[in-house]
Amino acid sequence: MQLQLTGRLGADPEMRVSSNGNSFLTFSLAVRVSKDSSIWVDVIAFGENAKFIQDETSPSKGDLVMVYGRLLADSYEKEGQLFPKIKVEAKYVEKFYKRQEQSETKENTSNDSNEDLPF
Repeated sequence: MQLQLTGRLGADPEMRVSSNGNSFLTFSLAVRVSKDSSIWVDVIAFGENAKFIQDETSPSKGDLVMVYGRLLADSYEKEGQLFPKIKVEAKYVEKFYKRQEQSETKENTSNDSNEDLPF
């Protein structure tokens, strides 16, 4: 199942290497589901996709990004019981901007528009 999610990174992505030498990138994405609530989604990218996302997109904590990918079924163990968990395998990540850059852009836009006024 293909999907796209838009949200903010909760922390800088982590590039890791598996025991068999394959690289992968992981990060958590906060996705707003309503005005008052968000959910956290674990995102993973493998191999060349992971390297491209890290090197070319360069997302970091607080960035607003759109993730294109597919759902992966996973599980985790807690107190001896297995619980299902859903992850997203990222095929592509598009970075929009950081929260700080967004507020700076708004401030600059409002200041710039006043400079052109004749009075």
